[in-house]
Amino acid sequence: PPAPLSLAADGDRSHEAGSSPQSLTLRALSGDGAVGEARLRLELLDAPRSAYCTCGEATTGADGTFSIEWGAAEAGAMTLRVEAEADGHAPAVGRFALTVTGAGSEAPSATIWIPPSMLEGHEYEGVVVAAEARAQGARILLTSGDPESLEVDREAIIHPGDNHAIFGLRALLAGADPVGVFASISGPLVSAESRIYSQNSVPSRLEVVMASNSTISDEVTAYVFALDANGAPARVASETGVRLEVAGSLEAPAGAVIPEGGFHARLAVRVNGDGLLHAHATGLEAAGQAITKERRDVELRIGVAPEHAGEDGHATYTVWLEEGGRPHSRHGVLAGQVHTDSTRVAGFLPASPENSESAALGLRGGVASGTVYTREAGEATITATVPDVGTATARVLVGAAYSANVAAQGEDAAADSGGLEPAPGECSAAPSGAEVDGMRAWVHPSLTSGPATLTVAQYHDSAAHGACAAAIDAREGTGDDEGTGEDCPERDGVPECHAVRHPMEADGRRVSLSVSPPGVDYDASVELLHGSLRSFAASFGVLARDVGNYTLAATATNVGTALANFSAAPPSQPGHSLRVVPLRVAPGGGMQDVALVSVAGPGGALVGAREAFGRPVEATVAGAGIPERTLRISGDSAVLRADLGASTRVTATAPGLGRGTAEIAIPGVVAGVDLALPQSVHLHEEF
Repeated sequence: PPAPLSLAADGDRSHEAGSSPQSLTLRALSGDGAVGEARLRLELLDAPRSAYCTCGEATTGADGTFSIEWGAAEAGAMTLRVEAEADGHAPAVGRFALTVTGAGSEAPSATIWIPPSMLEGHEYEGVVVAAEARAQGARILLTSGDPESLEVDREAIIHPGDNHAIFGLRALLAGADPVGVFASISGPLVSAESRIYSQNSVPSRLEVVMASNSTISDEVTAYVFALDANGAPARVASETGVRLEVAGSLEAPAGAVIPEGGFHARLAVRVNGDGLLHAHATGLEAAGQAITKERRDVELRIGVAPEHAGEDGHATYTVWLEEGGRPHSRHGVLAGQVHTDSTRVAGFLPASPENSESAALGLRGGVASGTVYTREAGEATITATVPDVGTATARVLVGAAYSANVAAQGEDAAADSGGLEPAPGECSAAPSGAEVDGMRAWVHPSLTSGPATLTVAQYHDSAAHGACAAAIDAREGTGDDEGTGEDCPERDGVPECHAVRHPMEADGRRVSLSVSPPGVDYDASVELLHGSLRSFAASFGVLARDVGNYTLAATATNVGTALANFSAAPPSQPGHSLRVVPLRVAPGGGMQDVALVSVAGPGGALVGAREAFGRPVEATVAGAGIPERTLRISGDSAVLRADLGASTRVTATAPGLGRGTAEIAIPGVVAGVDLALPQSVHLHEEF
């Protein structure tokens, strides 16, 4: 069947008697797109004798619009009736109430009230209240803005001694536009409007409802509902195909089907970015919905301490989340994995390199840590991966290492392990009688809103000599002219050699800790003890009491001080919450979808349960007429189904997510009343 036309009017529908003509723009519309040229027939109904209008037959422009001028020399009310036809569309008739007020700024002589909403086929009452006492009474003329839709008594009588009159109204025909009733004793007209609804539920338009218009999740659940003129769900008489169109960065099926006797279709929408979803169906007004993709720049970080460890020992890896320069915290456990690219050098099992190339990762509160077991000398890259977040890498050196760039002999040429490379085998043994002569320190997470760990390791640094120096010279293309490595080359009389660093095993040395500025809780001292595995480091627990940047200093007798910096900041995400989104519900519909239960971020954007917590969320849901039950939210939303006989409030709760509530309204079920009284009355007046 052809798509129906609809009519709209833009401009002021009120005009002061005797003033310049008023302009009114008429628009011919269609739910399936632009109408183009439409043929119009315009006339004024119930108009005063002095009324004028550029009415008659006309044709709209290509944009479907046409402007008229109208007015009158005397106060009164009239109706503009418009008939519209366009090729390929069903014709339409529109009625628009026009009011001509008295000249000047005379105050209204009365006020009028009618029920703001009425049901087609029912009778109602309205009231007119005089602004001042009428000792002789008064006859009030009443006019309906659309007599075919709303019939009103022709007059109301204010009896002597009263200041109000009650009149009758008969709602004849439902419509999408409000209908006006006009009244006047003397002076300017007064008016009130009412919307007339139908009890017959006939589909007239579509509506698109999503779990949220803002999402972090990559997918959202959407519904396309068939609604009647009252905005209530309307069951379709036969299977109805819905054509879906997307704009922007959305992906959706090309179509959906509302089954015979049903009133909605459900679908999943892939959200790659901002976009629009449009739904079209033959004979029904189209609908659309916009959705915004919120982007959270959450980054994964990893640190290994010590970064430079001894053979057959161990180190600690720490993985954490950051967002916008702050720690990023999440409820529950966020699953991931850590992986090593060389089990010969480092792995995640202590006994054997077999089956130790990876380990499961579980971030609680945005942080996780575990043990890396070192084996042979060399270097390995430790990679952390968390789905939907990203990857991060850290390097761990095992055994002797040397600085790639030569430095003056006796200086700490390899203070930063980032400038170290695995040393040749000729350098594996520390010089005879070597003692601890330096320490290094690390804090992980280096950006935290909670506890962190300071790791301190001890080393011996020396200049490369002999076979060790020759092997390094051969690798780097440096050294003396002979390439023997026996002597360090000189520059300006100062010998320059490659520095070699050896991790030194724990020897019971006590390390003391201090911090600047104050504001960090920590263990005052700890011993570097030898355990079941070869140990090259010791760890302190630290906790900042205030936000800020801190420097920790670890000091040991005859060794010196190692410094490590870290920052404390509030988390970027204080938490998630539950959201309940009510759906359109039909009365007496049996078991049906009544609400969507979702997880929302702090800004209200939809968050996938697995993305937020690495696992489904179980929510307890209950309400009047809805026995308590558990819903499992594994994607963007879970659907609550129920058989409701009355409107109800639904409540959903989940540990750590608080409570979400929503009112589910059922059309046709009494949910409230309207009460109206005259604004003013006389003493002893019955009303």
